[in-house]
Amino acid sequence: MKAAVPLMLLTSAGLLVASASAQRLDPKKPETLIVGPPRGPSPTDRVDGQRSGFARTALPAGPLRVSWRRTFGQATELPALSLTDGETAIVVGRGELVILAEDGTERWRTMLASAAASAPTQLSDGTVVVVTSAGEAVGVRRGVIRFRTRLGGDRSLGGHVSALSLEDGGVVVATATELTALDADGGVRARAVVSETLATPLLAALGKVIAITATGVVYGWTPGREPQRLGSFGGPVDGGATLADAHTLVAVIDGSRLAALDLAHGVLVARAVAAGGLYLGPPSVRGETAFLLWQSQGRTFTIAIDPSGQETSRTLVATSPPLLLADGGTVPFTSTMHTGTLVDAAGTIAFAAPEGRLGVVTSKGTVETLGERLCARSSTASKGLGNIVAIAPATHAREETGAMLALCDTGAIVKVSSEGDPGVPP
Repeated sequence: MKAAVPLMLLTSAGLLVASASAQRLDPKKPETLIVGPPRGPSPTDRVDGQRSGFARTALPAGPLRVSWRRTFGQATELPALSLTDGETAIVVGRGELVILAEDGTERWRTMLASAAASAPTQLSDGTVVVVTSAGEAVGVRRGVIRFRTRLGGDRSLGGHVSALSLEDGGVVVATATELTALDADGGVRARAVVSETLATPLLAALGKVIAITATGVVYGWTPGREPQRLGSFGGPVDGGATLADAHTLVAVIDGSRLAALDLAHGVLVARAVAAGGLYLGPPSVRGETAFLLWQSQGRTFTIAIDPSGQETSRTLVATSPPLLLADGGTVPFTSTMHTGTLVDAAGTIAFAAPEGRLGVVTSKGTVETLGERLCARSSTASKGLGNIVAIAPATHAREETGAMLALCDTGAIVKVSSEGDPGVPP
């Protein structure tokens, strides 16, 4: 006889909720349940459940080199995960989850049966969960499918509503209009319908799951209860919000301003305005300072903005000639495909310039970039313009050096480290 044991859900941001449908345990059949935060440099989109972009391992700060490169020949917009033991998880093609070893060689490849609809995330026990376009949450560990759970709601996620892993081993996943809390075995604990289309990665704050809609409305959900409207950013959020402190989200809105939303009181403040250019999100956060890209016609900068809205640093990281019209005028400036910055404890800022260049700004303010365009278009790629769509911190060989992953829209994934890192030959 199986006993239903009430469980509590806990994330690193203090998410604490009673389970509406508890995980079943058999007292006659011993079972090991692994709990705690998922391990690895970046086990979920934007490093952690706060979507902080704050690297717990060092980013490369010296001259940069390519450690290895893998090309899958299929376009992708979904970020890769950087797991324990140097492993990398990436979804490629029409629904294949690939796990790469530290040297970039393939360890496992698992068919998901349909294309991925959102970025993967890792659970406490190492299971990687992917929401597919067929409306299923699929859990895979060591190349074997552990569970396949049917979800409800509109399936048109567009790849942006990343799942939120929980410290009790479970996960909260989403379709475009529904949130579902699953236990470590893929069992459904609770579901909730949201009246608007969800559009950015889920995150945890104030003991709740935080979900943001396409119009910038922010909901808080305690599984087993109805979602509550906590406030609004007043416009579309670029790439996702970041938890800056226990109750404040920061995000780039419409490319024109960096806004801070107090979740406890629903108060929105424009922290900074992108005069003469565009902010490119999502921001990363170190302490309470936000780091992001600022772009104008032909120039891209990394900038730092403190909680008072003061810009504390600005560094030119890329230039490009302005696009000209036939009559000699310039093409109106608009944002191109981009990804958010990363920052580490030393203050190194990693960036992917919209022109396809990868680099870092060191804590001393110097700029290091790869001499090559990282994402050159491939004749075998089904589509993709040669842009970097995601970056993530990665395991590195020595404590004094760093590494990161860069994912190209053409389907290539590249590990980049400092030249001093013995790493693995390209």
